[in-house]
Amino acid sequence: MAAFLVALGIAVLSGGAYVAMNPEVISKSTTQESTPDSSSVFTDTSIQWHFTSAGEIDAMPYTNVAVVVEGKTYEMGKFLGSCSEIGANGGIDGKGLVAGELSAAQCYFAGGGQEIGVFAHEDGGYQIMVGELDEGSAEAPAFRGDFEIKVDIQP
Repeated sequence: MAAFLVALGIAVLSGGAYVAMNPEVISKSTTQESTPDSSSVFTDTSIQWHFTSAGEIDAMPYTNVAVVVEGKTYEMGKFLGSCSEIGANGGIDGKGLVAGELSAAQCYFAGGGQEIGVFAHEDGGYQIMVGELDEGSAEAPAFRGDFEIKVDIQP
């Protein structure tokens, strides 16, 4: 039993050292898609977000948002507030990406905003959707949802 634990410890340390020496292993965007037979297929997806100031209107900041999916740029438009990409543990609610979402950005100002997300589609394509954000109040809980498809990217 002791030999097994020592071997397991060495394997864990070796794996950690490998990841430390090869950071691209964890920075590579890997997604999982379901296939009709319920098996999983892993694909590499390149998604990049671009934010540029769109100035202010009535003292409220706006941001232009574009997303590049596998080398093609999609201009998503002008959004109220400042925008930033969210990670696995980020976002307004700290919950990270929602189910099926590969990457997302949130634009937020004065208690609310919108989320732009790139979602995996079962046919192997992608959908870029925009949903609503609200931080909530004492009378109403926080809200994140009501996503609508804005761009359907076929495989």
